[in-house]
Amino acid sequence: MNKKTKLLVVDDNEGVREFMRFHYDDLGYDVSVVSSGSQALTMIKEGAFKIMLLDRRMPEMNGMELLQKIREFNQELTVIMMSADPFDKEVEQKTKTLNIFHYVNKPPDINELDKLVNRAAII
Repeated sequence: MNKKTKLLVVDDNEGVREFMRFHYDDLGYDVSVVSSGSQALTMIKEGAFKIMLLDRRMPEMNGMELLQKIREFNQELTVIMMSADPFDKEVEQKTKTLNIFHYVNKPPDINELDKLVNRAAII
């Protein structure tokens, strides 16, 4: 994994954001965190992120709505969606349509999430 791998964490929960920031910074990623979809949209338009850890359920703009907007101009961003909501048929269809790399249940198993992030960094 390269120090230049840029990772964006989008989650409305401050505890999740800060944990992910410190954890992935310690693993050598260039980590940015935001608390809303609109902030994420601005960041992605301004910078070249490789990976995004995206919360599905957020106020204002949920993760699926944000990703729909991102896919209008960026097909390359590797997205790992996180949610406490179950993985159902509707979500399965949207993950295919929006090219989501992986869907992870919250709270995630950090070792499994690390494996996914590391895999995403090399594709």
